[in-house]
Amino acid sequence: GKADFMGRTFAKPVVKMSDEHYCPPRFPPQLEYYQIYRGNSTAGDLLAAFELLQIGPGGKSDLPPIDGPTDMDRGPILPVPLGIRPVLSKYRVEVDRPRVDIECAGKGVQSALIQNYKKNPNFSTLVKWFEVDLPENELLHPPLNIRVVDCRAFGRYTLVGSHAVSSLRKFIYRPPDKKAQHWNMTG
Repeated sequence: GKADFMGRTFAKPVVKMSDEHYCPPRFPPQLEYYQIYRGNSTAGDLLAAFELLQIGPGGKSDLPPIDGPTDMDRGPILPVPLGIRPVLSKYRVEVDRPRVDIECAGKGVQSALIQNYKKNPNFSTLVKWFEVDLPENELLHPPLNIRVVDCRAFGRYTLVGSHAVSSLRKFIYRPPDKKAQHWNMTG
């Protein structure tokens, strides 16, 4: 697809002067997460490392080499160097008895426990609700935090994952306006 504007981020590069050696532990810099903003809202995270290298009297020959394949149509394709790239391992996450916790502004609700996810992957109670005092200005609303835990034996539970929803607009129930209903009944 075509390139779309994702947003902006701020980063402080690791600076290497021409008289410094390009070697660990400062170089290459470690990957860090940077929050991407589109307007006033967050649009995601960027996993990147930034460095600023001063070119010495030897010119570009003093810079560390960049190895890797190139694609002439799109420009150079630069692989993440081994010193920066995290080592990946495969893990298997098994969840047998999940429970969902939803929290906002210190109040919340817990789902019913699914006794056996493999036999019946549905919650026994589908709708739950809770009341919370929120500012009228939507920009000041706290996030809605969703956690999934796996309930284990002897009352132990393990966090499987969590997510924060920044906009509550879709989840707030607003009762219908009673004055708007009266026009239907009169006349």
